[in-house]
Amino acid sequence: MEFALPEFEKGQETFAFLAEIERRYRRERLRAGSKAKFLADEEEAGVVAAAQAACEVYAAASEDEREKIRNFFRQSYSLRHRLNCVAGQHAQQFGVDGSVEELRRALIALSLEDGQTDARDTFSALIGLRERSNLLRIDADKIFENVGQISSRRMQRLLRQKSEPVDLSEFAG
Repeated sequence: MEFALPEFEKGQETFAFLAEIERRYRRERLRAGSKAKFLADEEEAGVVAAAQAACEVYAAASEDEREKIRNFFRQSYSLRHRLNCVAGQHAQQFGVDGSVEELRRALIALSLEDGQTDARDTFSALIGLRERSNLLRIDADKIFENVGQISSRRMQRLLRQKSEPVDLSEFAG
């Protein structure tokens, strides 16, 4: 299966770079196995930076474009976990300085990842961000709501969920 680029102009350089990383992974995984996912530190930093740039394009995109970007990452074997890295970096910075912008960026990365890697981990990350917001006395409901507006329907439900238990059945399979 050929790995396809989203069909719109914004961020094409970023998506072309990420697509080449995915294609290379698909070629090398037959020879190297799971080690093919691992890159040299400098190259990995570049891939994570490109994933961050993809998040920025996603946040500013139209609904149709956002769906194409989600599909781009959904098709990927090696790129989705980079979105979790981006979310983690922003969540960590949010925990340090309480920056609402860092919270928003973490939520955007999770929105784009769309619970594809592991919806339980996505939900745990969302709950962790809500709890940290509460500890910092930040009313994060509006931020969660705003990111929900650019998210898939299933992510919208997770973003609205404020506590456990949560039904993750629509993320299965």
